[in-house]
Amino acid sequence: MRTVYRMLLCCLWRCVPLYWSSYSFPPLSLIALLLDMQYACPHLKVLRLSGCKGITDEFLDSIPVFLRHLHTLDLSMCSITSRGCRALSHSPSLRNVNISACLGTNGEAIQDLVTGNFSVTDIGENDGQEGIQLQLMKGRHSKSKLTSIVAQFATGIKATSLKTIITHAPNLKMLDIRHYQGGNLMDSDTAKTYLRELKCKEVDVEYSTVHTSDEI
Repeated sequence: MRTVYRMLLCCLWRCVPLYWSSYSFPPLSLIALLLDMQYACPHLKVLRLSGCKGITDEFLDSIPVFLRHLHTLDLSMCSITSRGCRALSHSPSLRNVNISACLGTNGEAIQDLVTGNFSVTDIGENDGQEGIQLQLMKGRHSKSKLTSIVAQFATGIKATSLKTIITHAPNLKMLDIRHYQGGNLMDSDTAKTYLRELKCKEVDVEYSTVHTSDEI
């Protein structure tokens, strides 16, 4: 029966993008789902999981391993954090990501998405100083291949977040941070400069606070 199921998946998933919305995945189902995806659609390019329950950082750890040809990923309204974004930064073919209204969508998550940097919470008791320095060097020199990032309703977006995007995402063509929360970027002259620099690089930047729209 499982062989027939996989054959059907193989016929269907090779032809159309996969899309679930507001579905609840039990943890074990996610493991089986990834294994089936790897077998039935090894060249899957589009996966949309908007609003699905059960999508966690641990699930995202497996995306670069099982779905190496994934091009577009929609995780809006899922329970992921910056840790999951760091995992996605290692997906070799990923170009378009939507992390809008996620539990942990913030400036740090966006930075981690383009750099793969680890944070102090990732440092274990057995990690030596050399290992920590190596991770920092990798993040400092990494370049993202992402062409679009949608991160609406994010919190804590600062000038440093924009600077990281400019430095590490040279291929970016679209950045959507509308309805961001926790301060106004237009209160910072440095942030204004970075936003102008992004536009000079022909990046389509859409941004506004929760209450007002801003213009450069």
